Amino acid sequence: QEYQAEYGQYKGNRTWERAIYEAVNGNKEEAYYTLGFILHLVEDATVPDHTRNDTHAHELRFMTGDYGSPYEEFSKQFTRSNLDIAKELKKNGDQPVTKSSIDEYLISLTKYSNKYFFSKDTINNEKYDSPDIKSMIFLDGYGYGEDENGEEFPLVKSVTARVYEDGRYIKIITYFLPEKDNNSIVLKSYFSRLSRQAVLSGAGVINLFKQEVELSGMEGFLNV
Repeated sequence: QEYQAEYGQYKGNRTWERAIYEAVNGNKEEAYYTLGFILHLVEDATVPDHTRNDTHAHELRFMTGDYGSPYEEFSKQFTRSNLDIAKELKKNGDQPVTKSSIDEYLISLTKYSNKYFFSKDTINNEKYDSPDIKSMIFLDGYGYGEDENGEEFPLVKSVTARVYEDGRYIKIITYFLPEKDNNSIVLKSYFSRLSRQAVLSGAGVINLFKQEVELSGMEGFLNV
């Protein structure tokens, strides 16, 4: 908490402990405001660029030459007015993810987005053991991976080229995440999985927050 308190321009101390403290002291507005910062981190943990150490400053692309995050840019098209993920999850009978601490939520989500998905600049990067491109169907131009349920999904786009080298043709396959494509099959497959985890874990974090406040004898505080 002391370290975060030093960053005044980022609103200072916005830790889990701060949210609980404010709740216990009856400051509902400040408690939920702080919880909002924590939910932002929960969401960030489902973005592969964050969990694979891939810089993605889209706003600075004209200076750096880096487009940024295709996944984040793809996700911008969805808002409360055109997509209600929570409603769909509820309709399917999905339940919030249950963990015993905020650390467990963040670690679990970080491992999930790191293991099963690529960011733009970490495709088949030797720093990461996964994900694996399980199969290649040359006719449709996609490389496939498997999610946590063993379900195969489009993991990357691919381009196959033949290069003449040392007296023979060599087949070279280049994998990439599509950019500037709001209808990308690859990014749709990412979003359908990662957004689901973000919402279910976020709901679990809110439940955990309420439980910890209740343990502190502040049940009336939660009547919102």
